[in-house]
Amino acid sequence: MNTKKTFSVMITIVLASIAVVFASSYTLDFDNTNKIGFTYSDSKLIKNVLSSKDIFMSTPIRISDYTVKQYCMYFDQDNDQHIMDYCLTSALTNLHGEPLGNINIGGNSEHPQMAVALIETSDIDSRQETIVSVFDTLIDVLVCDCWEEQQPGGFASVSDWIAAAKAYYVESEQNSTKSKISGLVGNQLILEITSTGDSYLWTLIVLK
Repeated sequence: MNTKKTFSVMITIVLASIAVVFASSYTLDFDNTNKIGFTYSDSKLIKNVLSSKDIFMSTPIRISDYTVKQYCMYFDQDNDQHIMDYCLTSALTNLHGEPLGNINIGGNSEHPQMAVALIETSDIDSRQETIVSVFDTLIDVLVCDCWEEQQPGGFASVSDWIAAAKAYYVESEQNSTKSKISGLVGNQLILEITSTGDSYLWTLIVLK
């Protein structure tokens, strides 16, 4: 089992609230007390929930050398690079010990500011159940268990959002596409699909 396989992501964040999914973002305003922020300790709950779905998450490891930019880095709307001072990464594997991707959480030493889930697939249609399970778990644990109630973007479920993003990606014939939802309990959600040439990288970014 190769648990050292890593995936890097360069994140572009557009902070302006717009109203169209895919090309821009969906803004949602409501008062929800289910979840206020997230912490590094939430990784334990993520691990337990994923384990019940036959997805296994390694113990988080702190990245403190120059490779931190591969795990916890983003670009803001001015294209300025931000590298998190504190970054934890965990590997994801399936029942057979095959690598699926990573979950990275970063910020300062006390409070995380971002979380990233990355899943690699051999083609655009493979591992859809895994993608849904990981992304849905990350949102439920770190943001809120309120998607079905709020239905941001008009999507009845995280699965529906992923399916719509996939359809848009296929139709666009672009190398990379992005869908955003802003304001879900004060968080931004960014879903990216990118072709790496011989595989596809599915990325969910949660930003406080």
